Amino acid sequence: MFGNKEGKNVSTDEAKRRYEIITNIANSKGRWGANVEEMEISRKQMTSDLSQVKNNIKNVVEQASENVDNHNQIVRKLEDYLGAVKCEDRIISDVYNSLVNQKDICQLVEKKEKDYDNLSEKMAKDAEDIEISNKLCTDELDGILDLSQNMELLSLNIAVEASRLGDNGLPMVQNVEKMRELSLKYADSTKQVKEMLETTNQKLEEAKSLISEMAQELKKRSGNTDDILRVSSYAIQKLENVNLSIMAEDISSMKELMIKAKNIDEEIARSQERSLMQVDDIDFEVTSQKNATKEIISVVEPIFEEKFEEEYDVYWDKDEV
Repeated sequence: MFGNKEGKNVSTDEAKRRYEIITNIANSKGRWGANVEEMEISRKQMTSDLSQVKNNIKNVVEQASENVDNHNQIVRKLEDYLGAVKCEDRIISDVYNSLVNQKDICQLVEKKEKDYDNLSEKMAKDAEDIEISNKLCTDELDGILDLSQNMELLSLNIAVEASRLGDNGLPMVQNVEKMRELSLKYADSTKQVKEMLETTNQKLEEAKSLISEMAQELKKRSGNTDDILRVSSYAIQKLENVNLSIMAEDISSMKELMIKAKNIDEEIARSQERSLMQVDDIDFEVTSQKNATKEIISVVEPIFEEKFEEEYDVYWDKDEV
């Protein structure tokens, strides 16, 4: 049995195993020195490469953040553009509806103008016919009035002659009086009919004048419809100047570029996932090396702790990488 540093006894097999390890370390000291030197050079290169990779990743992250900001700015501009397009769409719809309404109004005014022209012509013709008829009636009525006056004179003469006959002429006087009353009533009715005809003629003249005024007003409005049509034509020309085809081409090009940018971002994301997997593999290997080194130290340290650590410091830096 052999004793260790703490004074505890170990078995023969354990002592033999430790002795072989120490012997192998002593025999391979020269080779270890070369390997450690090569490892130091490799580690320095790896450290430099990792530092460069870290800086590259930092730059990529900064560029990605800047790209995200640019994308957000593009999104905001597109939102503003969409709002402007919607606003223009509402304006175009309003102009279209206004033009449709103006067209309907113009057509209605034109129709009403024709209707009033036709009505005016018909009323004028009817008025002429009525005036002619009224003139004939008035002439007849004037004749009837003259006849009534003659009958009244005749009845007066008969009454004078009947009064000379005394009682025998009384029935004749009574009949003449009745005839005179009827003649007066007939004359009065004739005057009323004549007044009605004159009132009708006056109303016809007023209707003709009113229709004429309405026709003139419609003609004025028809002139206004010409102005409306000119304004509408100008509005249509303005709408035609808005080159929607160029806007559509620009939007199509923007869409293609955004699809390409999306594909590039997806490829970058896949590359970053692969890089993360590689970093995990490197971390696993480094951890395995550290664990293996710790295992060697745990075997040798109980026997030659101070000496071993002094020599081992040449081969491995125990600080975190």
